[in-house]
Amino acid sequence: MAPFRPNRDEYEHDLPWRLMQNGPVTLYWRREYFAEDIGALRERGFVVPLFDCRAWPDEFALHEELRVGLGMPDYTGHSFDALNDSLSEIDVPEESGVMVALDNVTDAPRADVLLDVLAGASRWWLLFGRIFGVLARTDDPNYAPPRVGGMRPAWNGREWLDANRAG
Repeated sequence: MAPFRPNRDEYEHDLPWRLMQNGPVTLYWRREYFAEDIGALRERGFVVPLFDCRAWPDEFALHEELRVGLGMPDYTGHSFDALNDSLSEIDVPEESGVMVALDNVTDAPRADVLLDVLAGASRWWLLFGRIFGVLARTDDPNYAPPRVGGMRPAWNGREWLDANRAG
């Protein structure tokens, strides 16, 4: 079954629909909006693991924390190829979904590759009618990420205009 249905789910599942309508990665600058949306998703039954990318001194730490935090198998390697493969083995609830929350995303080792792998996982899970997305917060209100998963990540609806990210 499709995770969203036309003329219905944008109202019934308003937040997940709004977050996913412009691609699998949604950007945030304001911490309060990031925290509000994480809380609202959790209230709707979504699994929302939160990672502070600033705490990852290197790629090994990134892969190990993601492996544990996303419930990937113990044998998962510590590379982006292994991450890509193992994201198909996590539990994504059918009635809600998984939204990976990355705080300080621009501090992640190889952040562009990380976002691209997660965007690919989103596309893979959508083939099975499951929602898998990414909330990515940065301290840079002018952050212009590269294309990930074939699309450029969009800012959340409250910060979509540049003026709404002015400090």
